[in-house]
Amino acid sequence: MTVYYRPITQIDPCRPFDALPIAGGWTWFNTVERIERGQKSELISISNVPDDVINRISSDRTPVARLSLEQPKIMGILNVTPDSFSDGGKFNKHSSGVAHALCMADEGADILDIGGESTRPGAQEVAIQDEIARTAPVIEAIRNSSTVPISIDTRKSAVALAAIKAGANLVNDVSGFEFDPVLQNVVADSVVPVCLMHSQ
Repeated sequence: MTVYYRPITQIDPCRPFDALPIAGGWTWFNTVERIERGQKSELISISNVPDDVINRISSDRTPVARLSLEQPKIMGILNVTPDSFSDGGKFNKHSSGVAHALCMADEGADILDIGGESTRPGAQEVAIQDEIARTAPVIEAIRNSSTVPISIDTRKSAVALAAIKAGANLVNDVSGFEFDPVLQNVVADSVVPVCLMHSQ
């Protein structure tokens, strides 16, 4: 049976002598939850955790899409959809979308996430060419004006490929490769990082 170890994350400045960083960053841990299916989980000291597990939890991480992961990053969300759940389609037009994205970057967003299809419950699927037409020109315009990292929020391989060609640095798939399995080949062949999320 597989045993899982979950570090109990702390940020308190009163850091114990035995604490270790999480992913080489600013948070730390000295207690771990040991989890095993069918068993009651328990809190244990890091001294009781295998060394290889400790190393995987605490070692520095390689930057993702040029972003260092030593501390939290701010993602600016741009939904170029008429039915966006977060802004009601306010930035659906090319010019307003690009302007808003560049404004978010200027105000401190570390990465921009561009989406052309709403994935809220009950949303209608968007045709591939429509999703490309919404996102790729906006990504290209942002890339021509800024070096800010860009992620494409899509479940579709053709949309991701068009976005990468337009200048996207990362693919954000809310379906975890379940919607379009070809997407995993696109990110592998393009050598870009991917964020795999899930939805019901």
